[in-house]
Amino acid sequence: MIQGYDYEARGSHIMSSRLARVGNLGDVAKQARYNLHEFADLCHVSVRQLERFFKHSLAQTPRTWIARLRIQEAKSLLSSGLSIKEIAYSVGFKHPSHFCRAFKQWTGSSPGGYFPANEPLASKLRKEVIRLRRQQLNLSTRSHERDPN
Repeated sequence: MIQGYDYEARGSHIMSSRLARVGNLGDVAKQARYNLHEFADLCHVSVRQLERFFKHSLAQTPRTWIARLRIQEAKSLLSSGLSIKEIAYSVGFKHPSHFCRAFKQWTGSSPGGYFPANEPLASKLRKEVIRLRRQQLNLSTRSHERDPN
């Protein structure tokens, strides 16, 4: 099912669509690593059918919907303490620089500078996780320096 889509208001012809029976399209998009062609393949439809369905049901293109979905996922991952590089790869970007550019276009802020105003605790948690990871890396580096082998 598509979040925010009112199947009753659109009529029964949409319910008979293959895409309406797919289930949670967000999960399918994530499984397809946010790639439009893989997404269409997993839905067992062509990209063109996907475009028509999204235009009729959500008044937007599937590319726009997927881009918005991957940025939402990236926003939630930013508070988890993952590095920007790890987040970029996990939401389907091949290069962190492409992720940073897309993130800034959608949010108006770079990933490193993005902390929602209503999530001060998440910001503190992220900083603490980063501090602990650095501390852990420093400890492992020091143990390798002492080990003569």
